[in-house]
Amino acid sequence: ELSQRAGHDLNYLAMSGILSRIGRSGDKPTPPLNLVADFAGGSLICVMGILLALLERRTSGKGQIIDANMTHGAAYLASFIFKYGDLMPIITEKPRGENLLDSGCPFYDTYKTSDDKYIAVAALEPKFFNNLTRLLNLDSSFPTSTYLDQSTWPEMRETFNRVFATQTREHWTTTLSPHDTCVTPVLELNEAKTHSANVQSSIFQSSEIDGPSAPLPAPVLSETPGKNHPSKNGHFQPGMHTKEILLDMGMRSEEIKDLQEQNVIFCNENPGFQKSKL
Repeated sequence: ELSQRAGHDLNYLAMSGILSRIGRSGDKPTPPLNLVADFAGGSLICVMGILLALLERRTSGKGQIIDANMTHGAAYLASFIFKYGDLMPIITEKPRGENLLDSGCPFYDTYKTSDDKYIAVAALEPKFFNNLTRLLNLDSSFPTSTYLDQSTWPEMRETFNRVFATQTREHWTTTLSPHDTCVTPVLELNEAKTHSANVQSSIFQSSEIDGPSAPLPAPVLSETPGKNHPSKNGHFQPGMHTKEILLDMGMRSEEIKDLQEQNVIFCNENPGFQKSKL
């Protein structure tokens, strides 16, 4: 019904039902960038399909047609919400922004610090919540035995807001993070590239050709680790690696040219930067 209509990540996410669950209480649904449907529900699901098809080809010798529907992919990513919402009412029983994982819970949210930065608090399990309140000297006010009682959440949120606003992000990170509280700083993009933990894990790699730092491919493979491919102007365009890949696979230039002339493949060896045709 919708396959011939134009759309973007936000549209696919809206049609999956998941967008209705993302946002603050009393506010409209919030676009989570374009990560869920475009990249996760679309690209990653498609890559998984390609890999599964390659495995099937190795087993049976038959290829497969891969239907990578971004609405379907986004919904599938949210299987946990669809399947277990009824079994775990605290996740979905209330309106958007009033549940355990959607910003309705005070111990699973972000808080502004005195230097106008933010920390992320995700002390969901009893152990982590107990550590958090103990270090904040709030364990007597909010005992772990009743921390899932949603009637206590408004007062708890108000208290957390007040307490976290008294110190800097660095103070709370240093005070809370080492003690299993599930508290981390909310890093800006430029901060993430230089944070010691990310540097130690080699998450970002800066290329003189590409310019800005970019995350290295994940997951990291022991035998064939991925690497960022330098590209002109730092942009990747459809077809710019088609010929290179097919040559690496053993195809001859004449075969590649023949496929290109039949519109079976698309080669674009000098793409530069192209504006969207939409």
